Amino acid sequence: MLRFVDGTSDLTSKQGFNLKLNAKAKGLLLHYTGTNKTSQTLALSDFGNVIVNLANGVEQRIYTKLTHINVINQFLMGTPVASSTSGDAFEFLFYIPFTFNQFEPNAIPISPNDNIQVDGLPSAKVSSGNLSIMLDICNNPIQYIPRIITRTETLTSQKPIDIFENNIFALLLKEPTTPPSQLLMTRDNEVILDVSYNAIEAYANLTERIEDNALNYALLRIEERYVNSLGRNYSLIATGGSGTLEYTVLAFDIVTSRMVGNSVIVYPVQVQAPVTKPQYKLQPVMQQAPIEGNIIRPVSERLD
Repeated sequence: MLRFVDGTSDLTSKQGFNLKLNAKAKGLLLHYTGTNKTSQTLALSDFGNVIVNLANGVEQRIYTKLTHINVINQFLMGTPVASSTSGDAFEFLFYIPFTFNQFEPNAIPISPNDNIQVDGLPSAKVSSGNLSIMLDICNNPIQYIPRIITRTETLTSQKPIDIFENNIFALLLKEPTTPPSQLLMTRDNEVILDVSYNAIEAYANLTERIEDNALNYALLRIEERYVNSLGRNYSLIATGGSGTLEYTVLAFDIVTSRMVGNSVIVYPVQVQAPVTKPQYKLQPVMQQAPIEGNIIRPVSERLD
């Protein structure tokens, strides 16, 4: 069930919006509509970063590009609206998932101070328009809190790229300038992937039933079931290739809950992971929610 939370007619400025509701949601929808300037055509590549801060707005859980969200939608859901006519109308839809379709149904608790930030669109192209932001409200159980984080690495042949994230559901790889001839991936020093880059893209297009087989992206599903993926340490090794490898980590923190009086206490599952650089320190924080009183939810503090 979609609930409108905020919007704007100023599409060319970087802006932030509070989510305003106490609710449980399985996703966040951004709907852009408007008109292009004469002889101009707004494209997917014109959309910038999106950031979502949860746990009363202090915990960054989503940091990626809207172009990557579009590709994630195609891999996990279907083809979202993305149309634009020179000098005429445009419409783009982006769905930020809080539940990954291979898992059991999931929701995350939303509080009014949780927020989303989006970059502005190029003023040279946009004549006018509107952005509508909606939450996809549901009654799914709270089982895990997702993370969608994009990082970049300069390709150096045979140099491992250490991925300091636990509980990885999937990696989304954007094809670099010159794709590597081979990719090797390890988990806790065990090889889990050893294949040519072109084969990875073709396999992902087949298994994810992609309608557009020229995405130049690959989705690597790492774990079949999240309960088996706690405390992992991943490395990616490329052979050949050049340019910047942009990869997006789709990961999660598993939570458990129990009743204390009229409150639902939600804690992250604590796991000792074999990583050399701790990425998160988790601790509970009290928030208001519409289900049975208060919710205590995890907060992550980056320890760079």
